[in-house]
Amino acid sequence: MKTQNRIPLKKHPAKPDLRSGFAEASAAYSRGDFQTASKLAERLLAHYPKQEDLLNLKAAVFAQTGQTEAAVAVWMRIPENRRSHSVWSNLGNACHKLKRFDEAERHLRRSLALKADAADIWQNLASVLFEADKKDEAKQVFDEVLKREPNHAAALEYAAMLRFNSGDYAGADIYQKRLLALQPERFKIWLDNAWAHRRLKNYAESERSYRKALALQDDVYDAWVGLSKMLHFQRRYEEACGALDRALKLRPDSIEAQSDLVLNRLYIVNRAAEVAADSFRLGDLYIAQAVDAGRPSAMPSEKTTAKLRIGLVSSDLRRHPVGMFAKGLLLSEAALQFEWAAYHNSPIYDELSQEIRPAFQIWRDIKDLSDEEAVRQIRSDGIDILIDLNGHTAGARMGIFAAQAAPLQISWLGYFATTGLPTVQAVLADDWCVPEPEEQWFREKVYRLPHTRLCMAPPKTDIPVNGLPALTNGYITFGCFQNLTKLNDNVLKTWAAVAKKFPSAHWRFQSARLENGSTEQTEFEQRLLAAGFSDGTLHFHGHSGSEQYYAAHHEVDLILDTFPFPGGTTTTDALWMGVPTLTLALEGMLGRQGQQLMSASGYPEWVAHRLEDYLTQAFYWADKAHWAELAAVRQTMRAQAAQSPVYDTEQFARDWCETVKQVWRDFQTA
Repeated sequence: MKTQNRIPLKKHPAKPDLRSGFAEASAAYSRGDFQTASKLAERLLAHYPKQEDLLNLKAAVFAQTGQTEAAVAVWMRIPENRRSHSVWSNLGNACHKLKRFDEAERHLRRSLALKADAADIWQNLASVLFEADKKDEAKQVFDEVLKREPNHAAALEYAAMLRFNSGDYAGADIYQKRLLALQPERFKIWLDNAWAHRRLKNYAESERSYRKALALQDDVYDAWVGLSKMLHFQRRYEEACGALDRALKLRPDSIEAQSDLVLNRLYIVNRAAEVAADSFRLGDLYIAQAVDAGRPSAMPSEKTTAKLRIGLVSSDLRRHPVGMFAKGLLLSEAALQFEWAAYHNSPIYDELSQEIRPAFQIWRDIKDLSDEEAVRQIRSDGIDILIDLNGHTAGARMGIFAAQAAPLQISWLGYFATTGLPTVQAVLADDWCVPEPEEQWFREKVYRLPHTRLCMAPPKTDIPVNGLPALTNGYITFGCFQNLTKLNDNVLKTWAAVAKKFPSAHWRFQSARLENGSTEQTEFEQRLLAAGFSDGTLHFHGHSGSEQYYAAHHEVDLILDTFPFPGGTTTTDALWMGVPTLTLALEGMLGRQGQQLMSASGYPEWVAHRLEDYLTQAFYWADKAHWAELAAVRQTMRAQAAQSPVYDTEQFARDWCETVKQVWRDFQTA
């Protein structure tokens, strides 16, 4: 018999034990050996392909090794009715990483349906909503996290951030403080808190938070600059300069910090020489960082058109002191001899902008243009003379002037010191604001208008000059309509001497920062009382409309000017309403601004040249014996001022145009 060949049976490997195999794979995963964990999981899945714990482990390995799409695909193999809260959570986190926000939200909410007390999952859901720009929903979810875990640091941080970004700065402060109580070493959160108080105009609290941050880390430029701004708003200008010095040590080429240093120096008495030196350095920084836009399109000798074309660069061709002082010139007959171009660096276009707009053949908004783009546009427009109306104030575009956008560049009106730029060839002044010995503080050549540097068009108001309020009230009322930043310690100390000598005198303060019941108004009142002002004699008013502002002068007998930063528009407005301003002349163009306006308007006797004389005159007019004399001054002041160079816009325009043409002629022959 034939024997039949026997086919050997194929031997199958024994089925691995699930429990021990899974434990071995999990152990490898836990110690970070993802390669071994992956191999063990694959081996087990060959025998248990639907086992959800194995699938979850394999997906987790993919996620840990950066294979997020693969991880999602494996997790999705687990039937929905078999997915644990952790699987749903893992799916949500993976989709979040892939920026598939709708899927991530759906998965995380499924996870929370199974385990509602999982604070970390609530946190992840809130993060997804935040990144998906569902800010209100995110805010609610973070609140839910904090209900379940009040000290959840990440939730506190996100909750604060959401409130800050939505403009709820007080709410942000609450969460930041809770977080800082847990983690006082968090430098960034102290900075965030400083910003929250800054937005709330709680400058003292903001200063405190900046100092806390700097105590942790004192080599951060932005923190020193932020601190300097809070000190500035609290009128502590010497300290602000100190903070800016620290910022400049960290970033010596910072135009921002150097510019702020110059502006703070302007608020300190007798610092004109330092202002000049700092301004020269600032000008050098601008030149070093100027854009390279090539050569100006036409030099003076190449001028062929009949009319000079003048460009004005400003953020303030609107209802702003600059726009108000410039209006008379722009709408004058004399101005028609030039062609005009406006380079307006502001989003605001108001009724004053509309009123002066017809004076310009060209009006360009440059707020969204880079310096290089603006320079090229100005050159394309064929500008002969470019005039800066900002200096280093808010909205300035000094980079345009550093690049020599036009053949001849001039500084006028919006600034009160040297620009410091060698590319600005002239500054327009007058005999009062820049005496010859002070020309050394200007990099520009000083040209003097014959009557006044500043001229205001008569205001459009029918409000008459009233009688002297003191004669009815039985006490004198001193007024102040200035920005609070001008009311430094020297000013308040001087005014307090008047208040102590005449305790029945009343004091009326009006400023946008003195809204009734505001923190700043309360702090300012306490400061005045501590200085020696009498309780019950202080009156505070916030912002008002134009007519109400002029009418407010009916409550004021006399204005004591601030120093070294005197009034400008407030002084001319007071002249129109018959209220004299007693001013103290100090060194520098800015320090002499009050002198210039009162002298040009025909009232040089209201200018004191020493602090002792300033006080003597204040005492004189506060004395009841001289109120009749003050009443007589009041009744004739508007008429006299209206006939003076300060309000004679046509004469001023002729002076201005002739002076600018002289600058051009000198430049042509230089």
